[in-house]
Amino acid sequence: MTDILNTLSFFNILKQPLTLVELTRFKHGKRTSVGEVYEQLQNLQSSGKIIEREGLYGLSEQWIDRRIKNDQARNHAWKRIEDFLPTLTANPHILAVAVANSCAFNNMTEKSDIDLFIVTKKNRAWLARLGAALPAKIKRIRPGETDTAPICLSFFADETALNMEPHLIQNDIYFAHWADSLIWIYDKKNIQSSFCEQNIWAQKLLKRSLNTSSVPFKEKKQITTKLYSLIDSDASEKFVREKQIKVMPEQLRIANEKDGSAVILGNHIIKMHLDDRRGEITKQYMQLMIQSVYA
Repeated sequence: MTDILNTLSFFNILKQPLTLVELTRFKHGKRTSVGEVYEQLQNLQSSGKIIEREGLYGLSEQWIDRRIKNDQARNHAWKRIEDFLPTLTANPHILAVAVANSCAFNNMTEKSDIDLFIVTKKNRAWLARLGAALPAKIKRIRPGETDTAPICLSFFADETALNMEPHLIQNDIYFAHWADSLIWIYDKKNIQSSFCEQNIWAQKLLKRSLNTSSVPFKEKKQITTKLYSLIDSDASEKFVREKQIKVMPEQLRIANEKDGSAVILGNHIIKMHLDDRRGEITKQYMQLMIQSVYA
């Protein structure tokens, strides 16, 4: 039951109660059946350690109310993803797309961004970003351009940079759950399997194998697909990288130069997360684990 309490403690920090199926999927430690998880939940509920309402389990009644209210926001987000995905699949530099963070955790609110993790061909991360960001800007669906389910294009990695271990903080429980919760919606080169194989560190933190969730959408070719071949070169990649970095906010460029920063503007990986709460989340999680042991 400790594994269940630890899992609920982590998601309580994210203000998210879980359904039985979600808890079975995300639970730390050895994988167990839905029936076994349900039995343990009943014992925890009887002892007053957890709360259950309308099929949602958590440590706070407040977050259960919040999740019920935000079902509509989640549905809208997935419609936005479905509409925008053909723009990404038409880009031959892009090999895979996964939904991440709050949308993957099933924890969307009306103000949440849709975070995408995009994997590209080797040495084509910046060309891929340009081909994704420009259409999003034209459609005005990026953060700051729409208040409802904006598309956040802040994490790109080429196929040689799938191992996230160099970018961890100590006991990085959030990044482990980030890797575990990814929902792959496009994958033309079995990137998902490679990603799981290369991120053993996450399995060690969660004490089990990573989830392999996918909701595949059909690939749709567009006329723009042929246009990308005109600028498919290392020289073009270098040029668009320099130009994109030049027009980025100064705070991103400064953060990129700091050790341990969540902002990376590299040749193989683009990660632009100024609001990095992983340290805070890890600290809260460790405190909640200690409390659950002595409760």
